[in-house]
Amino acid sequence: MPNLLVIDTSTAVCTVALVHEGRNTVKQIEGARSHGQFLLSTINEVVERAQLELSNLDALAVVSGPGSFTGIRIGVGVMQGLATALNIPVILLSSMQWLACTAVEQYDCSAVLVCCAARDSEYYSGFYTREQDFVVNRLGDEKVVTAEQIEVPNAAQAEAIVAVGDGWMDLDAFDDEFLACFIAIDAELAGNVDRLCDLASNKYKSEQWVSAEQVLPSYLKENMHYKTAI
Repeated sequence: MPNLLVIDTSTAVCTVALVHEGRNTVKQIEGARSHGQFLLSTINEVVERAQLELSNLDALAVVSGPGSFTGIRIGVGVMQGLATALNIPVILLSSMQWLACTAVEQYDCSAVLVCCAARDSEYYSGFYTREQDFVVNRLGDEKVVTAEQIEVPNAAQAEAIVAVGDGWMDLDAFDDEFLACFIAIDAELAGNVDRLCDLASNKYKSEQWVSAEQVLPSYLKENMHYKTAI
């Protein structure tokens, strides 16, 4: 079983997890402005708690977006440095796919529409279908849209769909008939760290990784879209 170091700095909570021998060693720190100050020391602490060395790691995994611009750049920068020093690959993770995995576990649903607040009355949106256990696959692209542009793909309209993400706090921005197609709407659901570790492990098994120089943020909006994680 691989040793995977997984981090998320895309929100106000900094998450560092180590997947090792079938268990997850986790530490989380509140405070968006402290990510750069404590990330490296937290990584060292988590690795030591698992009684490992950084040299024992097989791969790294980082949430590369969307989320906090500054937070993502901190996480990506640290992972670039570690990957270069250790000569190991990096798995890029989507914060929205992570949330969809959590929603599948929480609601036992067959599909998830994630809507997260962006700037300028826009939203990050992604649609995911359940494959097995808590594994989800993206259907279509993750993208930046207005409220009027968010939709359920035709191929999934008969599914039991849950809507999650803080974008749904703006319920008045969405049509009532559209909202009626969901079996539940949860604007406060937070990503489960165990599901993040599962997501990283599954991508490692299928060799969905990149080299250090290919580790880039996927937060920025460019031409109404951002570059998604693999």
